[in-house]
Amino acid sequence: MKTFYNSWKHFSLLLILIYLITTISYAQNCPSLPGGYHVGAFGGSSHDYLFPGAVPSGSPAGSIGGKTIGYFNFPNQNITFANRKSITISPTLDGSSNGKVIFNLWKLSFNSGTSLKIYSGDSESGTLVDDINTSNFASKVGQEYIVDGTATIVFYGSTPNVSNNNIIRFLTGDILIQTCNQGRSGLVWKEFIAPNSYVIVDDQESQLENLSTPSYNFFPACMAYFDQNRNFVRVESAFCLDQSKWSPSPGYWFYPGEYQYTLNSTSNYDVDRDGFNASVDNLKTARILWLIRQADGATYDVKGDIQLGIWRTQSNPINNTFTPGSWEAQAQTAVPTIPSPPEPTFSMSFPSGETGEDIVNTGTIQVEIPFSWSSVQSGQTNVVKIEIPTGVTIQSVTGGTLSGTNLTITAAVATLTLSSSTVGEFFIKAIYDNPLYYNINNLQVYKPCSASLESQEFLHIGEENIASPFRSISVKWIQDPLPVRLVKFDVSLENKNALLQWKTADEVDFSHFEIEKSSDAKKWNAVSNVGSNPIGNYQFVDSDIAAMKTIYYRLKMVDNDNSYAYSSIKSLVAKNLESLVSLYPNPVSTVLNISNLDMENVNSVKIYDQFGMLKLDLGALMHNNLEIGSLTNGLYIIHFNLKNGASLSQKIIVKK
Repeated sequence: MKTFYNSWKHFSLLLILIYLITTISYAQNCPSLPGGYHVGAFGGSSHDYLFPGAVPSGSPAGSIGGKTIGYFNFPNQNITFANRKSITISPTLDGSSNGKVIFNLWKLSFNSGTSLKIYSGDSESGTLVDDINTSNFASKVGQEYIVDGTATIVFYGSTPNVSNNNIIRFLTGDILIQTCNQGRSGLVWKEFIAPNSYVIVDDQESQLENLSTPSYNFFPACMAYFDQNRNFVRVESAFCLDQSKWSPSPGYWFYPGEYQYTLNSTSNYDVDRDGFNASVDNLKTARILWLIRQADGATYDVKGDIQLGIWRTQSNPINNTFTPGSWEAQAQTAVPTIPSPPEPTFSMSFPSGETGEDIVNTGTIQVEIPFSWSSVQSGQTNVVKIEIPTGVTIQSVTGGTLSGTNLTITAAVATLTLSSSTVGEFFIKAIYDNPLYYNINNLQVYKPCSASLESQEFLHIGEENIASPFRSISVKWIQDPLPVRLVKFDVSLENKNALLQWKTADEVDFSHFEIEKSSDAKKWNAVSNVGSNPIGNYQFVDSDIAAMKTIYYRLKMVDNDNSYAYSSIKSLVAKNLESLVSLYPNPVSTVLNISNLDMENVNSVKIYDQFGMLKLDLGALMHNNLEIGSLTNGLYIIHFNLKNGASLSQKIIVKK
């Protein structure tokens, strides 16, 4: 969660144990994508070519793949105009369709006669975007440049021999996002996103708080949500709950999509990671929610201080003596205790036999809200705030009275009758909006695809998360249905095969299903037809998945008159675990062994330390072991550049 810039002493033995325990989980759970990061100065050649994924055929000789995101750090340069250096970034994954490139100028320090030019295109003959030089570089710090298609930067001159005094971050992607951090832009590749997932698309990195700062905190993160069709929906600030773990921060070692998150409902949440204790963890959770409330609309510095307050609240005893005026001290004062019970007993459900789905314009949906207290305390009320999205109307209420958005519940169960003239799915919320009570039993936490060293959990207040106790339920209005209604569709991995199972209801004049399959959720191929049956239970086994890592399926539902509709898309991760590269032993002291990687296919092997500094350049190797005895204790990244243009990275710990 922090990038510590001092030494390895900041990392405890606990981190090493976490890494060892979770390395296998990391390899199995997170998506396998062709992306990667770039860290370095200007290359040895006069012109470098970088691609976000695999290098497309026909690219210039020496092109480097797997450079989705990264930064240029170029102190102590001394390059003449005649020997000027160019770097071209081509934002394409297939060699034909282009995305965009963003440059963020975090830190600049030029000596006399120095110039950094940004062009649109693959050379200096392209359109000049800007000329940053000795006379104007100070005014350019903090600037953001968005280039459609290929971009090239050209540098000559000299820079001071001061570490991290020139830092330029770059991003590539085909989805442009206005992030939640003071209006800054971000980029994501749609191909790297799983349906219904969350990814970190930005952090608190800025010209004021960046890698050049001796020890800096770059969170909270900016988390983006992508829907079933992988379309961008929204961004939300998310606060880290695991200070001791490393962060997938965009622009350094990680790119958007490499780590993907899902929202998980939690209760009895062990927020301080030492075993759940209701009297301690619930109070800490309430204080953290109070802190996140204060971050709404705050500046960089305030959000960063609140993040520190969250960590200190999380890791210290509840009665700890904090620095007066600090955020953690303010939270302690604002939430000295929590009520018992911590919230009323309430829920949202449908009447027996109802599904929460009906026909638009004509159908109504009933939502029940059972509500009760196990005991009576001062300050308790029987009022909940009802949040109804645009497009939904409350037709009537029983078991309570509605005044504005406040529902006063007068019976054991209050019932809302809803209608809509808009097709779609909507979330209805009942919020116990009482300042004495906090959302402890229905907390929504961002959990990562991996529990590895870098993978923190995050907490936010937003669309799915409210600081007060709340419940929500999904209702849906549809058009007059087709002659078949799909009530279940699941895909799972069974004995190295994909097992598709689905169930229908109300089949009338229905013909058959066409099972369609894709590797990218864009291009679909029909793999089988399944005819209608009177029972309505179906399954299909796909054994042809060995060469695929992520597979997408959908059902084409065809009527007798050839009209059809598609089901939702289901995805399946089906990695061949035997083909994954393995480095061992890890931690390692002198010799590191490599398995499941043909070294004849490797162009070069380079080892970087945790700050991106090159420590060993081993070139091309013809054997499967590395002599790393010269490295000191610490965390390192081994980067393999493959002859097909792809690249891969693994993390190791050196411990002697």
